[in-house]
Amino acid sequence: MGELKAGVAKVDITPAAACWMEGYASRRKDGPQSTGVHDRLHARVLVVEGESGRAAIVSCDLCNLDPQTVDEVRELVCEPLTLAPERLMVVTTHNHAGPVTEYPHNGAPKTDVEWLAALPHRIACALARAAAGLRPARLGIVRGESHIGLNRQQMFDDGMVNLGKAPENPTDTEIIVACFDTPAGEPIARLVNFGCHNTSLGPRNSLISADYAGRAMSAIEDRLGGGAICTFINGGAGNVDPMHRVLGDAADPRVQEVADAFTTDVTEALGGEAAPVAGARVAGRFRDIALPRKTAGMEAGLGRFKRIRAQALRIGSLVVVGSPNEIVCEIAMNIKEQSPAAHTMVAAYCYNAIGAWHPGRDGVGGYIPTAAHYEDGGYEVRVSPYAPDAEVVFTREMVELADAMTEGS
Repeated sequence: MGELKAGVAKVDITPAAACWMEGYASRRKDGPQSTGVHDRLHARVLVVEGESGRAAIVSCDLCNLDPQTVDEVRELVCEPLTLAPERLMVVTTHNHAGPVTEYPHNGAPKTDVEWLAALPHRIACALARAAAGLRPARLGIVRGESHIGLNRQQMFDDGMVNLGKAPENPTDTEIIVACFDTPAGEPIARLVNFGCHNTSLGPRNSLISADYAGRAMSAIEDRLGGGAICTFINGGAGNVDPMHRVLGDAADPRVQEVADAFTTDVTEALGGEAAPVAGARVAGRFRDIALPRKTAGMEAGLGRFKRIRAQALRIGSLVVVGSPNEIVCEIAMNIKEQSPAAHTMVAAYCYNAIGAWHPGRDGVGGYIPTAAHYEDGGYEVRVSPYAPDAEVVFTREMVELADAMTEGS
């Protein structure tokens, strides 16, 4: 059986100049442009090597990524690093306090073109450093829980469901952490999977920040020491907001309160006994999925189905399944429960181009509510491009993808 190796790197991706900020529809029209930096944005990189080659995960403290940017990263690194395209997973934390990242199709005026053009090269350099630093590793899984998130599908007195706080509704409180250590037990990397929007900060905030997740990852890295990297993979966050949400100032102590609480929760999980991950097999796969559209999309000439490109990575008996969608917590929990893999992480905000997809015709991803959510309505249902039965199709396809990654176990 082959030996598992791991290497890490971290690169600052904070814009140097004032920029239009992403994350809220109102900003598309009215701004604001950033007026300063409260805390830095990073791309964190993990490269692993096993008995069947390499795989890598990149997580950026950004809201979204354009698939063209991700394709540029692949063009820069896959051949020189002997890394198959389907084995490079690029995700965002879905941070709502960073820059616009839309590739400037048709001269999009609110994109910092110079910053965006440099972003793939910064990520590529980090991947190269991580690959150059590969060293023997052992992998274990720890689990914990966090209650920083609240279901946001609140039913108000008039019977309407909208964004708010609905503590009576489900959230996925599970934290899953993949721990990569040297054979001597020194930490190399921590891969943290948890589902909650990075929306402690709202549309009135004008300071660049990594929000609660980025701040927590940095705090845990400081505790781990030795250059270890702690990477966040957002999961079933589609209908989950942090306990303090859409605050107007990155310096508001309540933002740090969320970050500190999550830091404590992850740290407590790391204090538990790790379940060893068997094997050193590394694999990756894309899967194109056709999800049924709402009637409005069909009437607009977009066809009966909206296609997405899902992706999965395998590291030993750990499987990470990802899609570009905003996945509600109930669906993420169902995927994890039904997955045949020994350990399954669900990654939302995972960006890959697909076939004849064209950004001017059809956007990437979109919310996937449950079929039951359509009975009550709400924000997620209103903005989703999908019909109610998309839940069943998506869940089945993602579970089948996880199953395919366990072949030969």
